[in-house]
Amino acid sequence: MGDLQGKAIILIQMARIYLARFTHSATPRTYYGGALRAGKLDQNQQPPELLGAFDRSTQTQVDHGEAVFQPPRVAPLLQASSPSEVISRKPALEELVQAGELSDYALSAIDLVREAQAAKSLHASRSSYLKATDELTHAIETLSKLPSTSLRRSVLESLSAWQIVIQEAVGRLSLCPNLELALITRQLLHAKQTEVVIELVNTGGGIAQGVAVKIARAFGCLVLRSDRKQRISAISTDATCRLVFRVRPTDHTALLKFELLYSGSDGRPWAADPSFPLEFLSPASTAFVRVDRSPYVVASPIDPASGAPFVGRRDIFFWVQENLFGQLQPSPLVLYGQRRIGKTSALRQMAYGQAGRDFRENGFHKVYPVFVDMQGLSGYSMRALVEEFCSRIAQELDRQGIHVVLPCSHRFENSPSQAFNDFFATVESELSNTKGRILLMIDEFEALGVFVERGRIDPSIFEVLRYQMQNNPSIVFLIAGSYGLQAMTQDDRYPLFHSAKCRSIDFLTYDDTIELVRGPVSSIVRYDDLAVDEIWRATQGHPYFVQYLCQDIISSMNRRAQSNDISAREVRSAINSLINADSQAFAHLWNPCTPFEQDILVAVAGLLEGQDQSVDLSQVVRHMRKLNLVAPEQEVSRALEHLVNRNILRHNYFPSSSSAQRQYSYSFDLLRLWIARKQAPNKIQVKSEE
Repeated sequence: MGDLQGKAIILIQMARIYLARFTHSATPRTYYGGALRAGKLDQNQQPPELLGAFDRSTQTQVDHGEAVFQPPRVAPLLQASSPSEVISRKPALEELVQAGELSDYALSAIDLVREAQAAKSLHASRSSYLKATDELTHAIETLSKLPSTSLRRSVLESLSAWQIVIQEAVGRLSLCPNLELALITRQLLHAKQTEVVIELVNTGGGIAQGVAVKIARAFGCLVLRSDRKQRISAISTDATCRLVFRVRPTDHTALLKFELLYSGSDGRPWAADPSFPLEFLSPASTAFVRVDRSPYVVASPIDPASGAPFVGRRDIFFWVQENLFGQLQPSPLVLYGQRRIGKTSALRQMAYGQAGRDFRENGFHKVYPVFVDMQGLSGYSMRALVEEFCSRIAQELDRQGIHVVLPCSHRFENSPSQAFNDFFATVESELSNTKGRILLMIDEFEALGVFVERGRIDPSIFEVLRYQMQNNPSIVFLIAGSYGLQAMTQDDRYPLFHSAKCRSIDFLTYDDTIELVRGPVSSIVRYDDLAVDEIWRATQGHPYFVQYLCQDIISSMNRRAQSNDISAREVRSAINSLINADSQAFAHLWNPCTPFEQDILVAVAGLLEGQDQSVDLSQVVRHMRKLNLVAPEQEVSRALEHLVNRNILRHNYFPSSSSAQRQYSYSFDLLRLWIARKQAPNKIQVKSEE
């Protein structure tokens, strides 16, 4: 009876399938594929892939009285374990499609996988794999909604297996290198010979090895034969490398076609062939125009009333604003960085400048900025200091139409702490019905620590400030200073910083540097891209040195009185002039260093020959020994890290197959050049005499 029952079940199933196939035979197969992709196919309809699935050579087995069918031509599809094997399944799938046993669900996914396998670009490869994953996901979701059959289960299992295989391939791609090539110098002054600069950035997860960059075709210029192809042994993850190609312009416009070849650690080759337009600027047709007043500010922080340009720092403004109004209980803020990096200029812009106008008047919350420079209060007593804080807050609120009464002078004399707290309570009461907050900016805050150490101010000032920081949400403290302030935040003697949010202020971005160089003189002076790139390479966006060089360039241009065009030659001349003539410009970086740290800076400068280079700890130690600057490796390591913390040096992490060491370089190349030329000879001579 069991055999008869099983045969009956088989006959019934085959009759149903035959009837279903006859019913849908007039409908084109493409309709079902399109309808399924659009989600329009009724679940009760049987797509052609399920019709006739058990016609020829169909194996049948009975399990617990249920017939389970395993079509032999579908079973091999379950065994693909790599993208290559998935691709190899396409001929078998095409046979099933031609036989009407399978629609083209997976065929498009296989085509995408094939594109990914053949792609020379990591971006194209990743994109194709992700598209294939999306295609398979859609097919799996659609098939899973239809009535279950043995063939459909087999197809679903194979598609799910492929999906995992392709997702794993995407994961492996994340460990591959991905070089992106950009042309830095798109506009150059027309000359007999000039330099084209490109930048390579590895945005992938692996080291790019055997990098070769070639100018395959050049229209509108001639490339020097020696520069046509250049090689780099390796570019690590997140690293940047620049290459220079010398060209001779033959037209006013040009087109450069590059070939980029490299490989990953697995040996797989990658390639790209980007093209870039290039413009050679003709000399200015107008007569020379003198710049009577240089707009670049070097001697002091930028005064908002002066009209001098202020660029960048939008990230700092946003960080402060988020803390002011992005939380119910704001935290005190600490902003630190090198001297002459632009901290004071940024604070003044927040308080009074055009760049801070949107920050102060955002339409939702009112900001009442109060700026205090502690260096200007060096002779103040405890009483005078807290009274000055209260007076400046009262003046700002009064200017905004909010009137608060200052405590009498004798109250500050008798109990400055109590008078200070009472005044702040009054301010909080006045602001309780508004959405505004006072931003009390205290610049050069580490000077207050010096005043306390010298006995000029009572140490209780820190507890007074801490109490207001923790208990008065209407007033947010923004404390700024150099790296001495950073040390204070890590010192247990200053608990007022325990709840503070700290942030360093760094150099300008590349785009902000371009704006600072060109913007103030754009109507008169024309910097070509190579000149701007030379300034960037020398300064890395350090605002003080950017403006120092630009000021010298404008002065030299006025002396020559020939042209308002600035090329790389003028920039290099300004760099040499700064290094040879003015050591005072670097004093704020060099003098705070200990003699031992200065020895290390000399050693690092002697090892490096350019901004793109770096050295590791062992190289520094060996070179110091050659210069008779002997020191334990552990002490050298600590000093290097201290110099990194002060943004004089920078380090990167370069993984390799054999070792992984932290690499060090100068934060900007102008400092390296000055130390190598002006300080190294003196240091080496002194050590030799000793």
